Amino acid sequence: MDGLVAGTVIGLVLGLPQLLPALRYYPQSIRSRPRLKERGIPARVLLKGLLTPRPCDQIHGLFFPEVCVFVGWLPLLTVWFAPLSWWHGVLGVAVLGALSGWAPPGFRLSARCCWLVSISLAFLSLHGLPYLPWDGNTLLLLGVLQLLSLLLASWTLLPMSPFCQRWERPSVACGTPLAQTLMVSAPTGRVSGLSYPLRTGQVNRIQTLGYNGGSQPRWMARLRRDSNPHGSGAHDWFASNHDGRRLDWYGVRYAFSYRPLHRLSSKWRLTDVPHLYENLHANAPPSWDELAA
Repeated sequence: MDGLVAGTVIGLVLGLPQLLPALRYYPQSIRSRPRLKERGIPARVLLKGLLTPRPCDQIHGLFFPEVCVFVGWLPLLTVWFAPLSWWHGVLGVAVLGALSGWAPPGFRLSARCCWLVSISLAFLSLHGLPYLPWDGNTLLLLGVLQLLSLLLASWTLLPMSPFCQRWERPSVACGTPLAQTLMVSAPTGRVSGLSYPLRTGQVNRIQTLGYNGGSQPRWMARLRRDSNPHGSGAHDWFASNHDGRRLDWYGVRYAFSYRPLHRLSSKWRLTDVPHLYENLHANAPPSWDELAA
């Protein structure tokens, strides 16, 4: 317990350079607005995530990894031997929050309560480990459970698979023909339709559409006409807006899309990179300060 408190205090001190600006920014974000009533995740989904990390179905628009609380079959067994502690209370509150649709301030989604479920299960499993009956049969059972858990949690289980592109090193992600072309041309305009990690624009300085997820500023939500109270997260202009003068004014010069844009409008020119189109009518993109004014 003392080690947990000390670790929490150290973590808070180390995180202050990011926590303090985040607290100042929070009132400007859409998260500070009253939220719609959320639906809790079904109990069967929580149970499924407790037993296996493999399902890839979506629940209320959430990816299964967001509600998966799989800690392994061996830790799950040792949880039952853990003596009563305040971690049992954390586990109970987290399960109720995930099922009921309630979430603590800052969590934004009740599904985030599953993080607390996983953390509490992990600590309870450590507390229960010394209380296992250490005989030959127990060791055999533990070995089998750990082996099966490792087989489930193999390297093929990519984050958010199969819905997202696999994480890559910047040297790999920025070395593709698409990235190389945009890193030279993108300063003249914004880019729509990029996948992770290019869509962030943080490493490669590509001008993206701007962050429009759950923490976007309210002025950005109004500007992008994002009616989702939790942020649409649409990194493709056409996912929430139509082609037209607003797109040109916003400075969307490039669009990576599998739609044949050059056949839909003469203003789109297909570049040498497959599926990358250039908007010949795009204006110079306004700065963030101009847009926020």
